Amino acid sequence: MPTAPSPNEREIRHSEAWLAAELEDARILQRLSASLIPERQPEALYLQILEAAMELMHSDASSLQMLDPDGVHLNLLAARNFHPISHDFWQKVEADCNSICGQALGANTRIVVSDVEGCDFIGAGQLHEYRRNGIRGVQSSPLLSRSGRPLGVISTHWREVHEPSEREFALFDVLARQAADLIERTQVEVALRETQKRLERVLETDAVGVLFFDSTGNVIHTNDVFLNMTGYSRDDVEQRELHWRNLTPPEWVKISEEQMQILAKTGRIGPYEKEYILKDGSRRWMLFAGRELGDGTISEYCIDITDRKRTQEALLESEERLRLFLENVREYALVQTDTNDRVTIWNSGAERIFGYTPHEVLGRSFSALFAPRNQDAAVHATEVSSSMCAGRHEDAHWFVHKDGSRIWTRWFTEPIRNQSGEIAAFAMVLRDETERLKTEAALRQTEKLAAVGRLASSIAHEINNPLEAITNLVYLAHQETVSPTVANYLELAQHELARVTQIATETLRFHRQAGGPTQYDIIDIIESVLLLHEGRIRAAQITTERRYDRHPTVLCLANEIRQVVANLVGNAIDAMSSNDDARHLILRVRRAVNPQTGVVGVHFAISDTGTGIPESSKSHIFEPFFTTKAITGTGLGLWISAEIVRKHCGRLRFRSRTSSIYKGTTFSMFLSDIKKD
Repeated sequence: MPTAPSPNEREIRHSEAWLAAELEDARILQRLSASLIPERQPEALYLQILEAAMELMHSDASSLQMLDPDGVHLNLLAARNFHPISHDFWQKVEADCNSICGQALGANTRIVVSDVEGCDFIGAGQLHEYRRNGIRGVQSSPLLSRSGRPLGVISTHWREVHEPSEREFALFDVLARQAADLIERTQVEVALRETQKRLERVLETDAVGVLFFDSTGNVIHTNDVFLNMTGYSRDDVEQRELHWRNLTPPEWVKISEEQMQILAKTGRIGPYEKEYILKDGSRRWMLFAGRELGDGTISEYCIDITDRKRTQEALLESEERLRLFLENVREYALVQTDTNDRVTIWNSGAERIFGYTPHEVLGRSFSALFAPRNQDAAVHATEVSSSMCAGRHEDAHWFVHKDGSRIWTRWFTEPIRNQSGEIAAFAMVLRDETERLKTEAALRQTEKLAAVGRLASSIAHEINNPLEAITNLVYLAHQETVSPTVANYLELAQHELARVTQIATETLRFHRQAGGPTQYDIIDIIESVLLLHEGRIRAAQITTERRYDRHPTVLCLANEIRQVVANLVGNAIDAMSSNDDARHLILRVRRAVNPQTGVVGVHFAISDTGTGIPESSKSHIFEPFFTTKAITGTGLGLWISAEIVRKHCGRLRFRSRTSSIYKGTTFSMFLSDIKKD
């Protein structure tokens, strides 16, 4: 009967079995390492790694997954002993935490699940595929590059509940290191092949010339594109006859030397542009860029940009002509807006009319320049829509000048279409017609005043005959014997009739104008005006003070000067009507000399103790349609008066105060060309 082995014999046999297993596992790793040395297809190596993993871990299945460059997905590189459907399921999965491999990758550590049926983080889809293959135990180990970058996951699977031993993991980690190195090497090789392909495509492109220089500046190699671009041959290159200096025109050598200095500091050249000398002696524009390759060789890319440069020059010339055209058109505002109403072109005419510089208005909404009541978006939308449909839109609007004043502008809008017929912008031509509008209003007002003058003249003429008859009757009645009371009444009536006759005569003078200027006593003109305003002066309780030199005469159109004096006297009376203080009207006439020209003339001044002119109104006082009398004024009196005085080669000035100590206004007028006594 056989004898049972002793404890020592059992321990020896166990050690021998353990050593045999260790030796076999080492042989597995040795055979795999030998397989990784030669150049082989990585797919076959992946399968060998999985077979070795199954032998080392005594597992029933295995898989190898690689992390996508996007870091989001795991791609299945190889798998052993999985159902085809499961193989497709795991072909590309998200690298999230809803799977064992995702947990391992996310935590950057090995995950061991001895029984998937009790795992609480596995998704339903993952668990279903494990059940399809009868898998119960799983371990997933992350694969890292030598620098620690995540590369993928290697997993082993058991059909029974299983917990791997530390010994199994010790050998498996060596295998995992080899798998990581293989994946990293494969990725590098793929990247190198892609880089090589890209480089080959670059070198083969029809548009980019490539040349290589040695450290002395000699061309040692080029692609065919460069040779075709420049006319040089392959022999010229091989015989070292080409140097960057003899390829560069003299005026461009300096910029090339600067690029070589930049190369010495940064290892890069350009990009920069210069002319290049071709073999036939002609020149072409080239765009260059390059770098030092690390072995003393310099690679440089060049693109022929001659046609582009010529197009740019033509475009610059065209733009310059357009700029000169836009800048020299100052009577019209030439404006362009995009389809969102933003200003893109603003010429000097627009700056003159609206007051805004291009810097202030470019990019702003053009509609913002409308006067407030015209800023309604619907109005502008209607105009734009009209332009789109009709092809041209014409309108007139009140706009707001930079200084806040209003401008009446007539404008035309034309849509600008691109090559596909779509509206890309709007071109506008605008003209300032504010002065024309004011002139038309002034003409209408002048016509009204002229009509009133003609009517007044007609009335004055018509009452002259009955006045003369009444005067004669009063005279005859005065010859009769009457009581002293009646005689006194007749005397007063005759005096008042004489005054009425004089008023009618002066009224006729306002309308009747002599054919040309005549020598006239200016004091007579002033007194005739005061006579017409005598009733208003008396009613307003105004004291009149006259300070006249001896009667000076001046060559003038008497009725026009009478109109100026009448306007100044009327304004003075109006200014004092609401004044509760003493009301004084002072009129001065004296000889004077213009200090600037030395011309002798007459100086007339009229002063009142009225309310004065506010400081904000002083700069506008001679502008047409500007008035401080609200609805009772036309805003034309002082404007017309200044024009009349200017026509007589004189000047009309004023000074005014509104302080509590002294209030009032003085207007002064200087007229030259006095007749010598």
